[in-house]
Amino acid sequence: MPVLAVVGLLAYVGGGPFAPHLSEDKTLSARLNDLWRKGGSAPLRDLAGGSWDRVYVYQQEYLGREQVEREVGAPVEMEDTFSKSGASVLIFARGNGVQHATWVDVPLISGLYTADVELRAPGYPRYLEFVEPRPTGPHLMEDTDLEAKKDELFRTHGSALLRDLTGGDWDRVYVVTADTRAKVEAFVGAPVEMEPIFTERGSILVFTKDGAVQRAAYIRGYLPPDGVYSPAVRLDANVAPLEVRLVDPAPTSTTTVPR
Repeated sequence: MPVLAVVGLLAYVGGGPFAPHLSEDKTLSARLNDLWRKGGSAPLRDLAGGSWDRVYVYQQEYLGREQVEREVGAPVEMEDTFSKSGASVLIFARGNGVQHATWVDVPLISGLYTADVELRAPGYPRYLEFVEPRPTGPHLMEDTDLEAKKDELFRTHGSALLRDLTGGDWDRVYVVTADTRAKVEAFVGAPVEMEPIFTERGSILVFTKDGAVQRAAYIRGYLPPDGVYSPAVRLDANVAPLEVRLVDPAPTSTTTVPR
């Protein structure tokens, strides 16, 4: 078989020499291991370097590229499935793009963190803790009342108008899963008072009236599907197994949900 054909075959087969794959950042691995075992604290920005505004951290037995790209919202050069015991994958992003993707030989707590996050060592072998600074500017508040009412609907297999659950004077609600203010504002088409990087896992709800934002909040856990809804939208626990979904008999015009 010709040499070029052999090289092409190796590149085609998973793990071939030309297939995209993550490389270990050995310097960062060493710095994190040193902090983990010796104790102390340090900003991740100082340990990792680079210019980024958020980092996605994954520690799971099998990590698929499809999951990563869906959550990051941008292409990531990595293998189809990454699997390495005790390792963590870090995707450093800025704006709409990925700055750097790597893995480290340290088990880290999965999550999304800002560039201001600090790592603290509570004592080996306990995992390093990611500590975000207290928000100083506008930030979304958690709507715990809506969360409780949603959970009650789930338990009772009930259904209710969102307007009855939230109150307020609004004619449209945008429900979205997003990790940056820029994505939320592009979706809503208006300024939203929230943090630049949103690190909580949950759904963001932005209520508007005549195009102006009346209120924005988030709930833990997801409220599918993302979209734009009228005041007739209901939370219904009967349309899909094991979840409460949004059902709108008078859907608004389609708006593209941000990645």
